[in-house]
Amino acid sequence: MYKPNPFGLDLISFMYFILGIINIFSGCISLIFLQLILIDLSGLSRLFVHLSFIHSEILLILLGIFQITLSYGLAETKIWAFLLALIESTANIITAAYFLFPVNNLTVMSIMRLIINMIIIVYLICRFPHKKYGADHK
Repeated sequence: MYKPNPFGLDLISFMYFILGIINIFSGCISLIFLQLILIDLSGLSRLFVHLSFIHSEILLILLGIFQITLSYGLAETKIWAFLLALIESTANIITAAYFLFPVNNLTVMSIMRLIINMIIIVYLICRFPHKKYGADHK
């Protein structure tokens, strides 16, 4: 019998899907327009900056693919997706806490990231899928 997902899980899955699309799109756009950004640089410094931009944009595209895969796994209530979402939210909490310490940084955004990821972690722990046994296992 089909049982629909809770609204919160669908919301988190949709959020990961949108973030994945945004990351893939921005990574591709940055790779396309990379030459326009680096016109003023020349020589060896241009090569190093070019390579660092390419690596960061490829990582952004890979993060987007990871987030879309995570979105699918959460929508299908796969255990691996819950575990990876918990790991990613924990990493986001660590980075948000790290950016709270410098005084001149965007602390409002760090606080918002911290709170949102804490809510996601608590929700995912509460909704973690449990293995269901048949009638003979009690």
